[in-house]
Amino acid sequence: MVGTVTVGIGGCIDIDACNYNADAHFDDGSCAWDDECGECGGDGSSCATSTIDILYNTTTDIGGLQFNVDGATLIGASGGAAADAGFTISAGNNTVLAFSFTGATIPAGSGVLVQIDVQGDVNAACLSAVVLSDAIGGAIDNEVIDCLTISQVEIISGCLDMAACNYNADATEDDGSCTYADENYDCDGNCTSDIDCAGVCGGSSDIDCAGVCDGSAVVDECGECGGDGSSCAPGVYGLSLNDDGGLDVTFDSDDDIYGFQFDVSAVTVTGASGGAAADAGFSTSTGNGTVLGFSFSGAFIPAGSGVLTVLSFEGSGEACLSNIIVAGADASNLDTASGDCVTIDACPSGDYDCAGVCGGSAEVDECGECGGDGSSCATSTI
Repeated sequence: MVGTVTVGIGGCIDIDACNYNADAHFDDGSCAWDDECGECGGDGSSCATSTIDILYNTTTDIGGLQFNVDGATLIGASGGAAADAGFTISAGNNTVLAFSFTGATIPAGSGVLVQIDVQGDVNAACLSAVVLSDAIGGAIDNEVIDCLTISQVEIISGCLDMAACNYNADATEDDGSCTYADENYDCDGNCTSDIDCAGVCGGSSDIDCAGVCDGSAVVDECGECGGDGSSCAPGVYGLSLNDDGGLDVTFDSDDDIYGFQFDVSAVTVTGASGGAAADAGFSTSTGNGTVLGFSFSGAFIPAGSGVLTVLSFEGSGEACLSNIIVAGADASNLDTASGDCVTIDACPSGDYDCAGVCGGSAEVDECGECGGDGSSCATSTI
């Protein structure tokens, strides 16, 4: 196979071409020349002059107009409804200005507002910064459609807040007329929350345990509505030393007592009698430090407080009740609590002789000896 190999840099080697390459070694057919617009390799379109119709659509008479032309070079402006109305039309720095020295106006309607002459790509031309004024110089709200049509924007006043009851989807300007539903209600006046016992929509009133709306009754710790907690308080049983030297068994119970049993510490109980137990006809017995009381006839000690029974005893120390069992109606077990304890002194009078005997007669003699007869220090002559 036989061929030709070209060695070097290809390019335009015509010195008159606009893209002449002085470094090229051979011509590659790429030479171009300036067109009438001065564009290298151009087709003359970049400086071609075109006339564009600027359209309008308004519901208000136009007393003056101004706009900028972007994307192309503005050469001039004339004609259209602006010329028909006798407007003075000027163009410069890509801005068109038109108005009437006599106060004439362009009637509301639609059509060609003005014609503009531009250089460059006609398809790139677009209007911006459009200002329209009415016959007295007031602004006419407008928008540009498809780059070349000026259309008046109709101002519709109304509420623009979508959350308001009177929201106007067609409104373009908020007039401060928005209204809103009251709390817990919709715009139609329907309650959107729970209605409380007082009939208030979204109210906070509740029915108490007694069935009273907004009442104050509550269930106490005993489960009793309006109670003070005392209905389930335990009965309290304690000891107290009486003036006769006996032990009063005290009680404080909100329930009737049908029987009782308890242990007494520190002392030996020798008997039980008297008190509310005797008044109720109870039989009482003692043994091994335990006291028992009940009624063979089903009698009971009424709820209240006082002395349950009186114990006789021997011994001393801190006496307390323990293992307290109290029967209520229908053989129920009542809650109990241990009350006061009592300290019993072995010597009630508190008078001890020198030998430590309560109420004893021993005395210290002149020799300083307890129970002595004075002889231990007597002087004798022999």
